[in-house]
Amino acid sequence: MGVKAFAAALPGPALLFAGEWLDLFAQTGLASPEWQVGAHRAALAVGAFSAFVLSTLLRKAAEQTLVRVSWVLFALTVAGLAGCWGIWFHLGAPSPGGLAVADPAWWRDAWRLLYVVTLVLLVSTVAVASLTVEKKSSVVFWIIAAVSLVLIIAGLWYLFLR
Repeated sequence: MGVKAFAAALPGPALLFAGEWLDLFAQTGLASPEWQVGAHRAALAVGAFSAFVLSTLLRKAAEQTLVRVSWVLFALTVAGLAGCWGIWFHLGAPSPGGLAVADPAWWRDAWRLLYVVTLVLLVSTVAVASLTVEKKSSVVFWIIAAVSLVLIIAGLWYLFLR
């Protein structure tokens, strides 16, 4: 693989954009401050590799295939985010008179793994979606992206800043 082919396959703008998303999620309750920095770096490293592989494999794929893969990755990312928040709520302090979470160390490890996997999925989603935009800029895609961004920001505001 030559330098030109490598440069064409590397989704630089997608990784920059994904890095900004990772920074956004790093400041929320999705991660524990104990392991957030290391998990963030691991997710970006693995995400960059997965973005490169996906961009290489799907570079010549039809637009319809790219859209389907983007939606599947997006759904998995949203499910991962929901799982991270679910574990965060589960590990919260027990109610007065309630019992503490059984085996909190296992839950924290599962949470960290799910966080890294979810952020890798996020980077992969952005990389594949950027290939879709390269194929043909679609008004529907940009409307869905804008609405998703507004919903995510509103949800984060409601959860953490109200």
